Amino acid sequence: MRLAVVAAALSILVGGCGSPTSVPSTQGQVASPSPQVLFDLKGSGTKTTEKFTAAGDWDLDWSYDCTAGLVRNGAVPSGYHCSFIVHVKQPDGHFSLENQGVSQLGVKDQGVEHYHTGGTFYLEVQVCCSDNSWTIKVTG
Repeated sequence: MRLAVVAAALSILVGGCGSPTSVPSTQGQVASPSPQVLFDLKGSGTKTTEKFTAAGDWDLDWSYDCTAGLVRNGAVPSGYHCSFIVHVKQPDGHFSLENQGVSQLGVKDQGVEHYHTGGTFYLEVQVCCSDNSWTIKVTG
């Protein structure tokens, strides 16, 4: 009987009604730094960006909207679309083979590309329709 009482008391102490009995230690762990904005650009038409350097992994957050250039009689007709292309280029003008760019066909869209090869790059933004807007933000 006494053994049953001790076992019950231990199970309450150890179980703690579902709450943890200890807090994991974070000692010795290094917090990873927040991604830094390398540049944030809004524009229209075709543009070449400034060079940027990413030490390691980096992201390209992009969006485009060609609605204004495609609207006819208050609506975008079926089959009308625009191309939005972002080339990732090395300082010598060659395409980055490790960091493929963005190639979209539509009226508007947005997304994020994740790259895992750092270095120094610049971007070429190309949009075919005449009245458009786009944004690109690089973080790394």
